[in-house]
Amino acid sequence: MAPETLIAARPHFRREGNQLYFFLSERPFHSLTPSEAAAWDKLERRAQSLEDLADPAAVGRLVEAGLVEQITPVDEQERRRILVIEPHCDDAALSVGATMWKMRKEVEFHLLTMASRSNYTSAFQLHRNYFDRAAITAMRTAEGNLFARHLGGHYHCADMAEATLRYNDSDWNLSFYKSHQVPIAISNNRRAPRAVLDKWIERLTGFFHGQAFDEIWVPLGAGTHSDHDLARNAALELISKEHPRALVRLYEDVPYGAEFQEHTRRILRALAEAGAKLTPWPQDVTAEFPAKLSLLEIFASQFKVRSIRAGVERSAGGPAEPTKRERLWTLERPPRQLPEDEMWIGKPGVLKAAAELPQFLKGASTARRVALFAISAAGRWREDFTLLRKHFPVARFVVYASPRVCAEFRAAENSPVELHCLDGRAVSWFKAALAEVTTGHRIIVAGDAVDKARGLMMLWPTGRKIACSEMDHLIQAL
Repeated sequence: MAPETLIAARPHFRREGNQLYFFLSERPFHSLTPSEAAAWDKLERRAQSLEDLADPAAVGRLVEAGLVEQITPVDEQERRRILVIEPHCDDAALSVGATMWKMRKEVEFHLLTMASRSNYTSAFQLHRNYFDRAAITAMRTAEGNLFARHLGGHYHCADMAEATLRYNDSDWNLSFYKSHQVPIAISNNRRAPRAVLDKWIERLTGFFHGQAFDEIWVPLGAGTHSDHDLARNAALELISKEHPRALVRLYEDVPYGAEFQEHTRRILRALAEAGAKLTPWPQDVTAEFPAKLSLLEIFASQFKVRSIRAGVERSAGGPAEPTKRERLWTLERPPRQLPEDEMWIGKPGVLKAAAELPQFLKGASTARRVALFAISAAGRWREDFTLLRKHFPVARFVVYASPRVCAEFRAAENSPVELHCLDGRAVSWFKAALAEVTTGHRIIVAGDAVDKARGLMMLWPTGRKIACSEMDHLIQAL
């Protein structure tokens, strides 16, 4: 290692005595010698150059154990300034990490994470009781900072809440998470209200004040996660109004672009139909791809690289393809107006619901009873009920909910809503459907249970009924 090499402690290790533990593990990962402990104490406070650390051999052992990052300084010559806007602190690294690595000596990258307030880690999948917003936000911020330092760049946080916190902005416990797991997942994928988008635009506006960039890179916004949709829309709305001459590039979200190819094509088509001119700007990152995979190890609170590598490689062309690419498009001409509705992934479902609404809403203003069959979650039931109430002002709502989603409705119980938490067996749904044979209006939120929804609807020869895979399709249609 060169003397000027910067050494930074990885933020995923906690110290108890002379033992270091990785993230949530209860097994010691490394036992510190006295000289290693002295180095670790300094590195925990801030990154240090190798020449400022007393024992290079101790530092070498920390490096070999994977406890610290070695950062080679980038020559601070005058470089072009590029702003990369990302939804979450790992999205730029996943999507254009190799391109940024390739350009780092000529470009001073500024990374701006929009949804930097977070409680999301791999603890969600592990079902571990780790939901401290302040601790998780600090860890993810440290990860973003480490990645930017490798590029010789700068890291910024917009301090907006991630979608998980828009569901419930508190420090959860494991019991809450387990009972709300499905509604939380559905909430992540629901389109954010206009009020949230306006807050993101306002925060971006403040960030741009007094700043100048040679280029601005924006996520294409493919996939189901609402924060990607928000980041794209907020950035493009602001740029089109306040910075119309900026050089803008859209980058493919990895791994979502490859997973949702139809959505990627639809976004590009919607922009073109709105008058935008997009020119492909693919980057050959074959030589830089190993460095990208190595840098992704920084985001250990979110994933293990081996678990996501297949998706990253598929986005780059596939494991068998010798040439690796990251896909970007140059926005040669902005759209006349941003086609936000058309770019949202749920647009086909909204169109289907909208076609059925005129028939379904007949008699809504005087209906006395509405039955909702929640096979899947709503994800935003309090707000949904407020809108449904406007269309059915005098109705009593009866909700039949599956075990996996009942907690969301129970948390929002009120007098016009009668809640029945079913046991999940087919017979319980059959009995619930028969109880609503004479009800005039029924709604089914089916999720993936299309066959079950069809079966329930066959039991209602009369009355009005509507089924949607997601509650958001119905709400957006309304």
